[in-house]
Amino acid sequence: MATLAELILERDKERRRRRSRSTTPRMSDVVAAQNQPALELINEGEARLSAVCGVASPRRSTRLRLRRRALHPAKTRASNVPIICRRLSNFKLEIEYDGARYYGWQVQNTKKARYPVNKTIQYALEKVLKRILQEDIKLIVAGRTDSGVHALAQVANFKSATKMEPQRLRWAINCLLPEDIKVTGIKKVAADFNSRFSAKSKIYRYTILNRKYSSPLLASRVYFFHHPLDTGLMRKEAKALLGKHSFKAFQASESRLRNPVRTVKNIRVIKEKDLIHIEIEADSFLYNMVRNIAGTLLEIGRGHFQKCSMQRILESKDRRLAGPTLPAKGLCLVKIKY
Repeated sequence: MATLAELILERDKERRRRRSRSTTPRMSDVVAAQNQPALELINEGEARLSAVCGVASPRRSTRLRLRRRALHPAKTRASNVPIICRRLSNFKLEIEYDGARYYGWQVQNTKKARYPVNKTIQYALEKVLKRILQEDIKLIVAGRTDSGVHALAQVANFKSATKMEPQRLRWAINCLLPEDIKVTGIKKVAADFNSRFSAKSKIYRYTILNRKYSSPLLASRVYFFHHPLDTGLMRKEAKALLGKHSFKAFQASESRLRNPVRTVKNIRVIKEKDLIHIEIEADSFLYNMVRNIAGTLLEIGRGHFQKCSMQRILESKDRRLAGPTLPAKGLCLVKIKY
């Protein structure tokens, strides 16, 4: 005579046989088909959790919780709502970088680029942000620096639906960035903040190493010039640039910008042992403007230009009368004022 346990097992087998012969779809299959978009969202959520948590996949309890939310849309939390439906936060970044290995800030059009598009500051940052946030991030920058130019406090902003705390986000970004690019500050700002159009002024510094021998440690960050320079005369001539003027004489010759009028708010020539810093603050700058002014002041300091020549060059609006364009490696974006 069969025992109770054997009868139960036989009953379960019979039920499974009947279920396998049935052509009626199971309720779970119907629910899954109806909620296919939600299930696709689950896969995206699992990938995002993997990127943030640093593990191959979330724990089983987390996966089950996500699937329950997908099958009950009315109970779904904001974290599972598509990005286009979520409220975006505006993040402001302060960035420090050594531009020696990069072709400037901006990512160029791949069809027109004259250099590898992945060797720019913007590309490196956006790639890291996309990896962390699992979003298509586009940075808005205060000033697009050229190839070889450095930055002490570049400013950029982007919008994202992430709920990560700014300090935790900064730590994650810096862990993935190369050693010559780092985010020094990050915070949430007003939705209408734009790092470019909200800026009141920018400060650039050009550095000259003025001695008889160069420096291996500073070779990529300063311009070496071995002839003695008269910093007192350079400081006096630089005052002619203060105020609102047409800086066409200091604009790149190939530039086609129609309005060369800019306002220089402050200009200083600072002597620091063997280093000479030319620091200029203006509302905005023309292409190569700082490097052309630095080249003109260098020619004045070495005695190749006469006294009051800066004023005459400024009024002439003739690029051919100004000094040479000094190399980009001596230029650094110091600060953006808002």
